[in-house]
Amino acid sequence: MSQRRNHRFPAGFLFATVIAFSVLPSTAASQHTLWVAYIEEGNQALKEGSHDKAEKYFRLALAEAERLGSDDPRLATSLGSLGLFYLNKKNDSESAEPLLRRALAIQEKTESPNGLGVAGSLLSLASIDHCQGQYDSAAALFKRALAIQERVYGPEHRYVATTLGSLASVYISQNDFTAAEPLTKKALAIQEMALGKDHPDVATTLTDLALIYLKQAKHDAAERLFRRALTIQEQSEEPEYPRKHSTLIGLGSSTWAQGKPELAEEFYMRALAIEERALGADDPGITSTLGILASLHTAQGKYKKAEALLKRNIAIFEKRLGPDAGRLATAIDELASSYRILGKYDLAEPLYRRSVEIREQNAAWLDDPKLHIMLKTLSEEESVKLLAKMMVHRKMQTIGIDHLGEMYLAQGKLDKAEVLFKRSLELKENTPLFDVMHQWEIPSSLTYLADLNRIRRNTDQSEIYYKRAISLVEDSKNTDNLEFIEILEKYALLLDSVERVEEATALRRRAGEIRSRLPNS
Repeated sequence: MSQRRNHRFPAGFLFATVIAFSVLPSTAASQHTLWVAYIEEGNQALKEGSHDKAEKYFRLALAEAERLGSDDPRLATSLGSLGLFYLNKKNDSESAEPLLRRALAIQEKTESPNGLGVAGSLLSLASIDHCQGQYDSAAALFKRALAIQERVYGPEHRYVATTLGSLASVYISQNDFTAAEPLTKKALAIQEMALGKDHPDVATTLTDLALIYLKQAKHDAAERLFRRALTIQEQSEEPEYPRKHSTLIGLGSSTWAQGKPELAEEFYMRALAIEERALGADDPGITSTLGILASLHTAQGKYKKAEALLKRNIAIFEKRLGPDAGRLATAIDELASSYRILGKYDLAEPLYRRSVEIREQNAAWLDDPKLHIMLKTLSEEESVKLLAKMMVHRKMQTIGIDHLGEMYLAQGKLDKAEVLFKRSLELKENTPLFDVMHQWEIPSSLTYLADLNRIRRNTDQSEIYYKRAISLVEDSKNTDNLEFIEILEKYALLLDSVERVEEATALRRRAGEIRSRLPNS
């Protein structure tokens, strides 16, 4: 269940925001009746669900407003209306973002600091930044919008609750549950007071709080909240997708984690049925649920069912996205991994190679020497966005390489595995800020190489890699997790092999202390 989502605007809020964009002196409005007519026609088309018609009129309104001056409030209205349309109706943040940034720049010049148009633009831009993984920027924008809403509406308003929930979702994406949980609880309390305990928005916030508990391995508490949310949603007349779908996925995950796979399968199947009704049986939007079901079937030993689902995912991506799409590479990689788990290396290897080939092609632009020169010429905002894009493509590229290397390692083909692991490490280390944004990726590569050299009984080289991995994790201040425990325990095995018993014992003691601090330890 991804928390990278657009800001959840309450019913009526988008329309209210567009109206806020549209506040004009009455004399000016009367002089530009054509522009006003276009905006009104676009809003009416939106309410009727006629998206093509809405886009047409918002575009006409923008063309008309461009003639009125670069700082005219009507231009901000038109930019905001079209930007909100792209973001919330077409899920097209790439088209929405420049429009909304222009709107915000005008609003900040022409509106009161407490203007609702400013708040609307801030919320939309925060949503975009969140989805792009720019968490600090997203949080800052949500906080600015929240301050405006609290001044205009008061601290107990439903819109304030919605923005609190969106800010919490940014922290969830960063695994900062200490920050996310009180915000979500505060949002829930406001909604229950303002809307009633059975309102659909309450159900959504219950799901958000349940997700926090799920991430903290508080599976029983998560299940109770997911069930309460589902009860509300089943009594609601709102569309089942996406809210009820998300709750069912959460119930599947919480029950699976409690050792109830049959019940989890039931929830996942219900979620899939909702998605298929809403999106269609061959829409790429259903592939995440198919992948989750495939993982469950693999864990249950239902390998044929898992294989069929993963092949279905590949077919969907090949049909809808083309043979070179990055998401196709991920689907191929998942099928290859299922074969590797079963020891079917002859089936896994060509799939892994195909996945790597697609990802290499998609990441080829990262090796253009002009790219680093370009970074120096961009504004800070533009360079941050480009770096974020670079890191996403590099991470996907190296995941494919690492998985193929893992298979060779499992087969004992150490020379082939070493070439891949070293290449992956080099790519990660040479990508700007990669270690900052993906703290576990470089230690992971170092651990692969340490394991490989341990198998070769090359103790000195293996120890160098383990120590480097441990040092990087310690520098990140992120040591209380299973991944770090695994590195410590592997290093202890190496020390056992050369009879350095006291050092190995100290490492295991440290691993045990960390494990005792983890939830459900």
